[in-house]
Amino acid sequence: MNGTMDLNLVRLFVEIVEAQGLAEAARRLGTSRSAVSRGLQQLERSLGTQLLRRTTRRVELSSAGIAFLEHANNMLREAEAAWASVEGLGRTLRGHLRISVPTGLGRMLLGPALLDFAKAHPQVTLSVAFNNRVPDLQGAPLDVAVRIIADPPDDQVARLLGQVAWKLCAAPEYLAGRRIERPEDLLEHHLVAPPPMDSRRYTLALSGGAPVALVPRIASEDFNFLLSALVAGAGFGALPHYAVAGALARGELVELLPGHALLRLPDRIIALTAPNRYRPAALRALLDWLAEAVNPAPVGGTM
Repeated sequence: MNGTMDLNLVRLFVEIVEAQGLAEAARRLGTSRSAVSRGLQQLERSLGTQLLRRTTRRVELSSAGIAFLEHANNMLREAEAAWASVEGLGRTLRGHLRISVPTGLGRMLLGPALLDFAKAHPQVTLSVAFNNRVPDLQGAPLDVAVRIIADPPDDQVARLLGQVAWKLCAAPEYLAGRRIERPEDLLEHHLVAPPPMDSRRYTLALSGGAPVALVPRIASEDFNFLLSALVAGAGFGALPHYAVAGALARGELVELLPGHALLRLPDRIIALTAPNRYRPAALRALLDWLAEAVNPAPVGGTM
């Protein structure tokens, strides 16, 4: 291996892995498949090892390629951060940010904020993935993952964006002729909830009562679908306030047991980033923007 490395070839390698093939990588980069192949061969020669095993249909990472991929992503992050820290100082924000957000939080709250950010900073490009899983940011092609979790992973840098208030709700149609006055009364009703983690039963813990465990009548990780199920009268359920605020205001849902706080539910909106010496100005600005979207300053004052 020589003493220098062409970052363009490193970026090419990462693009091939993300595209899962040379032809698709060439299409994304606006070049020819042969040019992509030559660039990959040049990188492999400089490293003295094969990074990818090519077949007629796809590519597979070799053991050396798996090891190099994590370092390649880190090199590109560092290069982007170094560029942004100098080029972007005192001028227009620019760069490319890769973001992962949960489906419900993303579509109901953060999505509009991301579009507003893109409008305010036209030289920043965004790639947004909707995913409920907490990713391993060390090797993932992501700059930030926003999640609703209780405790962030120890190997990631966490920034608290805001808190989540959970509301226990049902539609007036569902409650007609039914009474829910105590936590124990919930045992007689249909639950709409995310899929239970480790059993068939989903457990709700409320202050002033024993935990209530039920098999959900309807289960989904998509909060939009769960909200629709509640409004349609399919049962009762607990959703974040940002998800049900509009339905509550319109009278499509009513809050249940307001004197009993919901316990043991993840209540922090956290932005996760990989440990990195530099953080691009565009990423810092985006995190500030999202924090304001989650907790807007009151009119006429500050938070």
